[in-house]
Amino acid sequence: MATHHRLFLALILAIFVSILYWASDSVHVFPKLTDVLNKPKQDLPVKNHSKLLSYEETPLLLNTTDTRTENASRFKTDKERRSSLSSVLRGTSVVSRHPRLNKTKKKPWVLPTVVKGTLILGDSNLCRITDPELIWIQIECFPGMRLEHTIKILKEYHSRNQSDQSRVQPSTVIMSVGINDRRTPTSEFKDLIESLLNSSHQAFPDARLYMPLVNANSNLSDSVIQTIESLNGILELGLKERTIPLYSSESFRTARDKIHWTEDCANGMVHHWLTYVKTHP
Repeated sequence: MATHHRLFLALILAIFVSILYWASDSVHVFPKLTDVLNKPKQDLPVKNHSKLLSYEETPLLLNTTDTRTENASRFKTDKERRSSLSSVLRGTSVVSRHPRLNKTKKKPWVLPTVVKGTLILGDSNLCRITDPELIWIQIECFPGMRLEHTIKILKEYHSRNQSDQSRVQPSTVIMSVGINDRRTPTSEFKDLIESLLNSSHQAFPDARLYMPLVNANSNLSDSVIQTIESLNGILELGLKERTIPLYSSESFRTARDKIHWTEDCANGMVHHWLTYVKTHP
């Protein structure tokens, strides 16, 4: 009987050791998953919107040399890093896309309640953003949006929320708009920009407001390029150092329509904006 008891205990011990060996070995089989799960708490994407985060509180998201060096042992390329993070965030959309304005029903666009420390709103090019590391930013995409639409959206937001003292106040607001104003008379730009700045300050009085200069495909017509250049000049006069410089021509890419950015261009464009915001508070 004692012999059977010893054999039973030995069998239990062998099973326990096998489980421990399998568990330790699985860490090496799935290095990417464990790297993601073992990342410091501040490197994980924000999912609790009740806590307001600003850009300064999320150093991971800047593609700086230090960050790249720190993570070099985990991910060989940024693309590999995003792919690994995407597996964790699969099914989570980085951008909120709003339907195009319906000319028959005339249902106006409405900016949802701001719940994050950084807000980016703009036209359909924002819908091309896919980088999961940007999940901590509130990105609102309005296809077809022009300057006049942005003003109406901001005025409505202010009217709807001005009495709510507990509402979240973003620390940074970036408005990417202008490419759809390529047929707007240049004589109207000055008044439109002034109205846009006033509306944005009313809607977000405590935020730092930035507007990127509008990149244009060099193959667009001369008249369109001249219109965009005129708009950029007025933006620089109105916002001064809060105007984000053009994205580099080497990295700027559009689809065949010469208007919409490619996915890589959109992701790179946003990081370009955030780098500028970080260095020009």
